[in-house]
Amino acid sequence: MTIRHKNHHLLERNGIWHFNRRLPGGMRHQRYSLKTRNIEEARRKRDRLLTKWDEFANRVAEHSDVVTLRRQYLGLFHDDEREFFEDLIIEKSEELADQLGTWRELKSLRPTEETSTKAQKPVRFWQTATGRLTPLIDLTPAWLVTLENKKTRADYRRGMDILSKHFAATEEITWDKARAYLRLVEATRNVSGATIRKWVSGYINFWEHYEKDTSVWRNHKLQKTRTIAKRAWSSEEVAMLYRELGKQEHWLQLPLWIAAHTGARMGASAIAKEMGIGRASVYRALGF
Repeated sequence: MTIRHKNHHLLERNGIWHFNRRLPGGMRHQRYSLKTRNIEEARRKRDRLLTKWDEFANRVAEHSDVVTLRRQYLGLFHDDEREFFEDLIIEKSEELADQLGTWRELKSLRPTEETSTKAQKPVRFWQTATGRLTPLIDLTPAWLVTLENKKTRADYRRGMDILSKHFAATEEITWDKARAYLRLVEATRNVSGATIRKWVSGYINFWEHYEKDTSVWRNHKLQKTRTIAKRAWSSEEVAMLYRELGKQEHWLQLPLWIAAHTGARMGASAIAKEMGIGRASVYRALGF
């Protein structure tokens, strides 16, 4: 067992004691004044700092969940604590690179954007954990669970699915890009103006949750009225859906049969709630 010197991590400069520690993952050192000339007091302050650093290290080691690490990192208020916590996150991202077999590629002089998708994962992990990047796909699930209303979650999830097909992270979306995106959605997606406005509310909620500038989604002119023409299901389509639901032993088989015999509108049936109002959504849900 190695016995450390009683003044380990202490450095005297001009009569003032400093805390001095090598940061993980390299040769850089963290050093700052303990603001005391008394060696006993310096040792006590050092011990308190070491205890805190060990707690940080344990928290990082325990959580591979990038959302949890992000929350803990952004919850720190002191620069020195953030610096140490970030170095631990970098160390964890390097462990991920080693597991993926991309450590050499990651450490090459090539720009990150020119490396393989697998090599970019550790960088993305570090950027997300430290709040530098807010990827839509990675962070949407953690945001959705904070919403109490099930219908709202479903609506917002669909809006985020559409948004993530056009953008990877919040940081790349400007007001002009948001406007172009909304115009494209209005022109190409078979959805009502009310649905698009609901999606925009979801985007604002997501940006607020991750403390991003919501102004990119505000003051856009959206269509006030637009109705979606729906045609009735044919007898053949109803029979086909009934057969497929029966094969899957899906609970919607009986509601479908009831709707077919009573003339219930699709929006009033359980099918709409489970699979979405559009017929394409139903087909996709059944594997067609």
